Amino acid sequence: MSWEFLLRGCDFSEKVINIARENSIDRGLPPTVFQPRSIYDLNAIEDSADLVVCCEVLEHLENPEAGLRALQKVTKQHLIVSVPREPLWCALNLARGKYITQWGNTPGHIQHWSKRNFIRLISKYFDIVEIKSPLPWTMLLCRPRK
Repeated sequence: MSWEFLLRGCDFSEKVINIARENSIDRGLPPTVFQPRSIYDLNAIEDSADLVVCCEVLEHLENPEAGLRALQKVTKQHLIVSVPREPLWCALNLARGKYITQWGNTPGHIQHWSKRNFIRLISKYFDIVEIKSPLPWTMLLCRPRK
């Protein structure tokens, strides 16, 4: 299969990268497109792309604003970014009997945003083109600031 675009992916977890590589081989993609790397370590030379997708990442970061600054360096045209919408996320976890002792908070989630607060945060770094709210996430299509 021939790809007319360049596909790359990164995650700080070597385990996740290995799963991505295995899945890529199963689908005929080159496994080397997945590299272990922290969002904080993204750089314009190696990681710039016309479309950057950052889904289910920012809620895990100790410093999400540093992550957003890294995304500014690598986003050429569009960024898709999403996070769980709070407090709905935790409430739904509780309703399904998950993470009861953590009040529904998924392990590893150290940041929590309402839709309004997430939009406010992202708009400090990017121009928001479109907002979607599929239950229970907030998803934004953004462009870099000129």
